[in-house]
Amino acid sequence: DVAIDNKWLGHNKIVGFKETPGYDLVGDIEMAFKPLLHSYSGCVPYPAVDANGNAGAGLRPTGKAGGDCRDFEQSGQVYARVGKSHGRWGIIYSWYLPKVMGNEQQHKHHWITAVVWLRVDGCSDQLWNFKSLSVAYSKNPQNTFDVTRKDIDTIFVKLNDGGSATNPIVAYDSGVPLVPSKDGAESALNAPLIDWYQLPQ
Repeated sequence: DVAIDNKWLGHNKIVGFKETPGYDLVGDIEMAFKPLLHSYSGCVPYPAVDANGNAGAGLRPTGKAGGDCRDFEQSGQVYARVGKSHGRWGIIYSWYLPKVMGNEQQHKHHWITAVVWLRVDGCSDQLWNFKSLSVAYSKNPQNTFDVTRKDIDTIFVKLNDGGSATNPIVAYDSGVPLVPSKDGAESALNAPLIDWYQLPQ
């Protein structure tokens, strides 16, 4: 385990950030396509770091898969970053889990990630010109992604007034990789989002 200045706190002692998207259009894009997450078993997401630079110490992979890490009262956190690859816009969304206990992986500190790929119909300086093209789901912490799924597998809902349904619903089930959710928005987690560049340096 590595943390800046070895600053660790218990995974349930880290106080997350309030919703802090990026500036201007970047923040609008992050929020417009922000996923909701169903956590069926195993850990729910927790904040990974706090404003003072402390990192969550995680949990050893012992006991139950969701043991000591299914507190729905804490806020959780989703980390976001907008970028371009081969000329195409994408948003990476990541959630931190204190441990994972699946058939293939058992360890502290687990990240699950989805990338929402976008197309731009018109000028890229207006939010309404951005449309969801596809969603890629992380298969493991080494950041290999399942890009074979079609949009028909992913449910999209509308979190804000106006516009169309642009927020995907994703799901996590203990040791299983992130997948499209079979369920709608009810009871899905909507953790506060923080943009990568808004994190303390």
